[in-house]
Amino acid sequence: MTGNCANGAIFCETFESLAGGQLPEGLSFRNCGGNGSSYDITTSGALRGNVSVDVTSPGNFCEAWLDVKAVQNLPAGYVRFYTRQAAAKSGLQWFMLVENGPQADSNGQSMRMRIFDNNVLAWNMESAGDTVSPNFFDPAQRSSTVSLPTGATTCFELFYDNANDLIRVWMNGTEVPGLAIDNDRNTGYDQRWLDAFGGSFNVDVRLVRLGWHGSAGNTMKYDDIVVSPNRIGCN
Repeated sequence: MTGNCANGAIFCETFESLAGGQLPEGLSFRNCGGNGSSYDITTSGALRGNVSVDVTSPGNFCEAWLDVKAVQNLPAGYVRFYTRQAAAKSGLQWFMLVENGPQADSNGQSMRMRIFDNNVLAWNMESAGDTVSPNFFDPAQRSSTVSLPTGATTCFELFYDNANDLIRVWMNGTEVPGLAIDNDRNTGYDQRWLDAFGGSFNVDVRLVRLGWHGSAGNTMKYDDIVVSPNRIGCN
């Protein structure tokens, strides 16, 4: 829903009144076109309350995304959502796209929240030579990030600030230092990422997509999606 959200949020959706129906205003579905990707607003295995939305891709790099459109008109803000994956995945798999800049449209310019071996999470962008942040090949940097739980409901918060070139991520209310991009080589774990972009990265978030894309198929559940200029938290 829009216009009736708590704490100044500009978009909030729990799906509770939408079982079996169409996506609400503020969300749209992007798919690979006739190849088996889909969404389903369902009461089966709901994450929060009684209803969640399943997003399914058959694999073979067939995308299935919920476009969170409220981000398009917000130069800085928070995107909070709950999700669950049923089975562990790794490799060329990602469950969130941050479309950064006018050329990013589910392509090599998109910032991908990628799931690597042992469900370790890192930012990945194809146009930067598949650079990852943090550099999980370095044990110290690998320990700065988290693994996506399997079979458990997990809360994520993404913060972006286009004016100050900053991205931060929380999982279950705890900030993940390895997933921050702060454009300061003296802090954090994004030095390799910054090097790939000539020393600095222009944060210019235009859209956030939640779903699944990659070499293997999967169904991801999503629920309680909120977009706000203020910190939302997991509750």
